[in-house]
Amino acid sequence: MGVSVPHWALTAGAVAALLAGVTLVVSSCPRNDPARGTQPNQRSVWLDPLPAPPAGTTLVRPEDFPAGVRIRVRDDSGLAGPRQPMCIAHSRNGWSANATPMTLGDDGLWEVLIPHDPALPPLEFKFTLGSWEHGEVDTAGFSVSNRTLPFVDASKLNRNAVVNIDMAVPRFLRAGETENLARGWVPRVASGRIEVLTVRGGGGRAKDLVRDIWVWLPPRYDDPANAAREYPVLVMLDGQSMFERTPSFESEWGMDETAARLIASGAIEPFICIAIPHSGGFRFDEYLTSPIKPADISNDYMYADALRTSQASGEQFARYIAEGVLPDARERFRITRDPAKVAIGGGDLAASFAYYAASRHPEHFGLALCEDPWVPVSPDGGRAYMSELVVGKPAPGVLYFGFGDLISVEQRVLGVVGTDEVVSQIELSRSLLARASTQSKRTRINFQRGTGAGVTWYAQRLHEALKAIFPASGTPLLAPQPAMPAAPESGPAS
Repeated sequence: MGVSVPHWALTAGAVAALLAGVTLVVSSCPRNDPARGTQPNQRSVWLDPLPAPPAGTTLVRPEDFPAGVRIRVRDDSGLAGPRQPMCIAHSRNGWSANATPMTLGDDGLWEVLIPHDPALPPLEFKFTLGSWEHGEVDTAGFSVSNRTLPFVDASKLNRNAVVNIDMAVPRFLRAGETENLARGWVPRVASGRIEVLTVRGGGGRAKDLVRDIWVWLPPRYDDPANAAREYPVLVMLDGQSMFERTPSFESEWGMDETAARLIASGAIEPFICIAIPHSGGFRFDEYLTSPIKPADISNDYMYADALRTSQASGEQFARYIAEGVLPDARERFRITRDPAKVAIGGGDLAASFAYYAASRHPEHFGLALCEDPWVPVSPDGGRAYMSELVVGKPAPGVLYFGFGDLISVEQRVLGVVGTDEVVSQIELSRSLLARASTQSKRTRINFQRGTGAGVTWYAQRLHEALKAIFPASGTPLLAPQPAMPAAPESGPAS
C-alpha cells in the first residue's frame, strides 16, 4: 500500500534546501508497503490492515461484541505474580508495557476485559510483566509476532454477553536475559555460504552475552584459485535481518542476493560479510554512544523503559568488535587487515553507531555504511545527540549515507514521530550531510524518492551502498555524481 501522510513526509522544497550543495545520487523507487519493513511488534494495524472476516459468513472479531471481550491467559512461565503482574500491551493503549495490568482469577488465569469501541482499529497485542525488558517470547526465546484474536461465530453466541478467549504464554524474559535472536538458528542463503562464529561479549550489560555471529562467504571463496586471496569485510549490525526472515522480522536486507549479483556482474569486488545480531534488551546499551536524558524519551515510545535504563556503552562495543570479533573471524577466514577495506554498517540507531565506530576508530574501520541514522528521542535530544556525534569530530574515511523523502513509518508506529520530530529528522540528516559534504570525493549520498527507513527500504538501496564501499576498482574514491535537481517550494508531498 502506498503511504502519503502529509505531516510526516518531507516537502520537495524542504528536501532541496536540506541537500543544497551536496553531491547526490537521486533515484526513484516504487512505493512499497513500508510497514512490511518493520518488526511484527512494531506494526500498526491502521497502516497495515489485518484481514477482515470472510464475506458472507457470520464470523466477527471478538472485540466487536457490544459487551467486549475478556482475554484469559495461563502463565506457563510461572513468573507473573502480585509484585509483577501480567500486563497486556496493545494497539489501543499506545503499546504501553504497563498501562493495562491484568487480574489474577481464582482459577489461576490472568484476565483483562477489552471494552467494545467501534471507533478503534482491530486489536493487536502482546503480554509483558510490566516492561518490554520482560516481554513474552516463545519457548526458544524468540520474539513473538503481534497476537490477534481469532474470529468467532456470532450466530452461536449471545451478542449481549462478554466473549471469553483463553490462551497461554510459554515464557517471559527474565532479569538479565535478552531475546534469543540467533543462537541455534542459521539463515539460508541463495548464494555463497554461511559459517557460524559463536562469541562471548559485547557492550554494557551484554558484556557476558554468548551469541552466534554469521559470516557470509562469497561465491567461489573456496576455489583453489582464491586460496591465497584476502577479502574486504563488511561488519553489519542488527545482523539477524541480513540474509533471511527470522521469526522476529518480516523482511530482510537481501545481502547475499544483492552482493552475489553485483560480484557476478563485476560491479563490486568480492567481500565477506560479518552479521552481528543485536543483543535484544541490551541493544540500546551497545548502540548508544552518549547518554540519553530521561526527559528526552517519550512515554509513548514502545521501548521507553529499555531506553531509560540503558547504559550508553557504544565505545565498549566498538572496541569489542574491533579487538574481539574481527580477530576471531580472521583466525578462521581470509579477511584483510587493511582498515581501508574494513567497513561497518547498519540502519537507524545502528547507523549512528556505525558512523561513530568508523570516525573514532579509523585504525580499524575505514568505511561506514549508514542507512537513515536516527535516535528515538525528542527533537532537542536528537539534535544534542547528533551534535555530539559529528560536530567537531572526525568523519569516517569513506561514508555511504542512504535515506529517502519519507520519515520512518516505524518511528510513527513506535510513538516517536510527530510534527516536531519530523523537523528533528531533517536536522539530523542535515548535520550528517553537512559533515559529509566536506569530503565529497569520499562520500556518497544516496537519496531515493518514495523510500524512507526500514529494512525493506534498506534492501532497495543496498546495491548502491555496496557499489560505493566495495567498487570493482577496489578504490572507494567516488566520481562526481549528478546533483539533486532544484525543486520548487510546494505543499507536503503526497
